[in-house]
Amino acid sequence: MPVRNDPAAQLSRKLHDDLSGPLAVLHNELARGRTDMGLIGLRLIMLLVGRTRNAEEFLAHRVRIDDYRKELGLSGDSAYSHFRVVVRKLLTTIIQTENPIEDSETEFHVLSRAKYWKGLGEVELMFHQDMRPLLLNLKAYFSKIPTTVFFRIQGLYAARFYLFCKSWDPKSNYAPGWRMMVEDLRKWLCLEADQYKEVKHIRAAILDRAKEELDRVADVSFRYDPVHEGKRIIGWDFVPVSNKPKERALPGKRRAKKRDEKETGENGSAILEDLDRIDSRWLAADAVQREEWLKAIPEEARMFAPKPGARPSRLFLAALKSVLEPALPGFN
Repeated sequence: MPVRNDPAAQLSRKLHDDLSGPLAVLHNELARGRTDMGLIGLRLIMLLVGRTRNAEEFLAHRVRIDDYRKELGLSGDSAYSHFRVVVRKLLTTIIQTENPIEDSETEFHVLSRAKYWKGLGEVELMFHQDMRPLLLNLKAYFSKIPTTVFFRIQGLYAARFYLFCKSWDPKSNYAPGWRMMVEDLRKWLCLEADQYKEVKHIRAAILDRAKEELDRVADVSFRYDPVHEGKRIIGWDFVPVSNKPKERALPGKRRAKKRDEKETGENGSAILEDLDRIDSRWLAADAVQREEWLKAIPEEARMFAPKPGARPSRLFLAALKSVLEPALPGFN
């Protein structure tokens, strides 16, 4: 007889509910396209697409920023300024899409205009006209993205791979998959020349982390195999796979969590939850946003800023929290 409180069964039911929830329809060219809009920018696009019902109301969207706080991961007094930074990034972000059939490449901005009503906390966002065919079901090749599942993803690279995998959804494609050379992947993820210079760093900091997160929270993940030239890895073959998330709590992680709670005292759990939230915002931010935050952090705390690919320390997160949520109590 099945146990009602079985964690695996509960997770399976939750995933079923999430997949039955709101959907955002994206053209495969956009799901696979090269862009550096950042995780929060991607989430905002999903929210806008999800509320579009017909072509007439597609281009302009007037929204209340407070209605989007939770889904975008914005909190505290800095939510409005952070939202504006994200929108400004979308106004300057260039989407690059390729059409193999035409052997063509197209570039255009995501948004063409943003108008703010300061006293109302509202903004009207205008998509660029060239975004229309990529966000509306006007062509045969499109991906259905369950937004509830997408918003659970915290890592930018995991989100990018999720969209790519959904464009090759194993449920609707025969023998799906794709190959990316190292330089192609670097361009696709908009990596700077000094980021993850070695192939092993790309594998550990990007591929393994993205796969681990999708294995844990998403309905589709991927597997990958190296492409060799002699002994040198020059790329990877990727295959999307259907996935059933499983809650994984490794003994080492449980011990670390208990140790952290003990060290932080009676309010340890609440403090760690706060830091986890700030950690998620740091991971979701793009390079421009992170640079702005670093400038606002006290100089003595900047030396603790994480190196590319490394996770932030608790000391750095505490300093970052004082910048992102100045109205809330800080940490001693």
